[in-house]
Amino acid sequence: IFKDSKHPPQVAHELLLYCCTFFLCTAKTNLLPILIVPVFLLIRKFSWRRLLAQGILLSSVLGWVAFAVSSSSDIRLTRKHTNVEILRAYLADPLEFFKVTGRSIEAGLDFYVHSFLGKLGWLNAPISNSSVRNLAAFLLVGLIFILIAHRTLRFSATHAIALFVAITSFFLTFAALAITYNDFPTPVIIGVQGRYFIAPLIILAFALGPINPDYQPYRWHEVLLLTLYIPYSIYVTTRTVARNYSMDAFAF
Repeated sequence: IFKDSKHPPQVAHELLLYCCTFFLCTAKTNLLPILIVPVFLLIRKFSWRRLLAQGILLSSVLGWVAFAVSSSSDIRLTRKHTNVEILRAYLADPLEFFKVTGRSIEAGLDFYVHSFLGKLGWLNAPISNSSVRNLAAFLLVGLIFILIAHRTLRFSATHAIALFVAITSFFLTFAALAITYNDFPTPVIIGVQGRYFIAPLIILAFALGPINPDYQPYRWHEVLLLTLYIPYSIYVTTRTVARNYSMDAFAF
């Protein structure tokens, strides 16, 4: 959609972009900043048809999010305020949100890290400490490869947009939980888990890496890393699920 400046984007590709944006933003509130990606396309290749399509996309996403915030609630929670009232309170005092977010990160950093790598998704199945260290090593090496590849690249507007999306998605993770799972005021934001940051970190990796479509993304050392990481990840997943459900025949 973006790489060819001589020809307009294909309608099918553009429609796919809008559909993906809609489903991502409505499924995960912290991914709302992704709405800026179609806007970037509009700025680079303006047309009235594209403006109309993005107006429909924006109103659909924000309308759905507004409906969800105003009508949904967790019956397990007892709170003094509704989602809308808490949202208004934080909008009236944004500094309070950043203060409570800072306290939450300070108090829960170890848990965020452990639940990012040490828990198997919604099963909350604990992964062994040795596997956590190995997975962390894989991710660290991958980060090093990304930074090496980015070292000779020019920081572009696309990088800046991806970085903006990643950072704002990080804070919106706390905002979504503060509004829907906590009361106001609250000393810390409870309910945040490390796996909620997977999507923002993927976007951050994209922002730090090469975005040039002519760049060859899979060099030999990257292929080697993926060749080792993918089967090891499958092995850890299988072993963790087997042990969590006492499936001794698979708990190798």
